[in-house]
Amino acid sequence: MESGISLSEYIMPGVGGRALSEEHAREDEIHSFFSCGDYSPNLLMEVDGYLDEKKPDMLREIDTFLSLTPEQKKAYSLIRRTNARNYPVTILFDQRVIHQVLPEVERLESGEPDGFNRYIERLMSYMLPQPQTDEEWN
Repeated sequence: MESGISLSEYIMPGVGGRALSEEHAREDEIHSFFSCGDYSPNLLMEVDGYLDEKKPDMLREIDTFLSLTPEQKKAYSLIRRTNARNYPVTILFDQRVIHQVLPEVERLESGEPDGFNRYIERLMSYMLPQPQTDEEWN
């Protein structure tokens, strides 16, 4: 970095296996940027920042999501996948939002077997970069 070459590091959870996972997790107190916001299909886009500065906030966002009911998790997934804005998980604490979204989750689940998950997968596929071909430009 001192020579002007940019550096990108990736933390790869699980590389050390179960035997080293706790040790690796505890040794991460470095000035590293952690981002879930670097890839649009990621669910918890708000988990983003320098580990040594924002780790408690990022863990709080993850813990909040993990504490949701299965229905709330589906509602958040639907909100996140159908909106350009990156809403925090706490949007689900607004009862108006939950009352608007849960009927749509129920509709998707009742339409076909695994209908909700298939719909989410389809939405996520739209977020992925699409291959470019010469045919598209002609």
